[in-house]
Amino acid sequence: MIVKRVRLARLITCLCSVLAAVPMMIALSSAPAGAATKIGNRSYHRLMGFDSCFHPSAAGLEDWLKHTPWYVYGTYLGGSGGAYVGCTPVSKSTLDSAIGRGWAVVPFWYGRQMPEACGQAFFPDTISLNTSTAYSQGVQQANDAKRAAEAEGYGGLDAIWYDLESYGVSGGGCIQAAEAFMRGWDHQMDDNTPYLGAMYGSTCGSFLSDFASLNPRPAYAAAADPNNNAGIYNLVCLPNKDWNDYNRIHQFTQPITLTYNGYTMPVDEDCVNSTVDTNSPAGASDKCRYIS
Repeated sequence: MIVKRVRLARLITCLCSVLAAVPMMIALSSAPAGAATKIGNRSYHRLMGFDSCFHPSAAGLEDWLKHTPWYVYGTYLGGSGGAYVGCTPVSKSTLDSAIGRGWAVVPFWYGRQMPEACGQAFFPDTISLNTSTAYSQGVQQANDAKRAAEAEGYGGLDAIWYDLESYGVSGGGCIQAAEAFMRGWDHQMDDNTPYLGAMYGSTCGSFLSDFASLNPRPAYAAAADPNNNAGIYNLVCLPNKDWNDYNRIHQFTQPITLTYNGYTMPVDEDCVNSTVDTNSPAGASDKCRYIS
């Protein structure tokens, strides 16, 4: 669900490419002292949001909350995959600023990715095609994400979303390895951390529907299908029955440049029908435009 600086090996029909940095509009924050309060969670129903692995300034956060349709801010929490393509973790001060102003946040862990043999572009850290090893790697990624989430001030039962980028090849043991990895992630998150395991992926290129029947399965799914329809259902490659109980986010645009109140920003837009991390009630307006 997170927008990256570079999107890799995405199927054309499920392309969710990166946001380019806009230096005059998006300020990368320095790392400060810790979050002021623990972050809670609430269910947001069909509210608009955006995601990025670059971060607005405090003034930008305040302005965008007032003058955009967005209530939800998808952030990059950490992980080697995101670091490799240039993502910057949100600082504690920026996160505190967002929560204090009333934003809901969705933290993404962009770690190991599928290997080149499965159609993915090169990443230095990859998921093993040996299912036992892949499972252990998922456990380790959950442990790493737990430490990062605790340092940022996320509270109990907040969801951490694993970003599994599009890879496109289902044969050769690729699906089995990806599923084993996500089982390890979900088991460790759900049973051995204060958090819940969730997943982001391309509806087609990450074979998202295959993960709906896992045991354990991701508690929430962020589905990338850039159909320009800000609804939750009728997505390509993902049946409506999968994650249909207020536990789905739809990333519905490719990077798009929008201007609000003088601020121009390239974003991926999201329709959020899910529990998100926030201390504020959901807004009363600016619902997703098309409810399917």
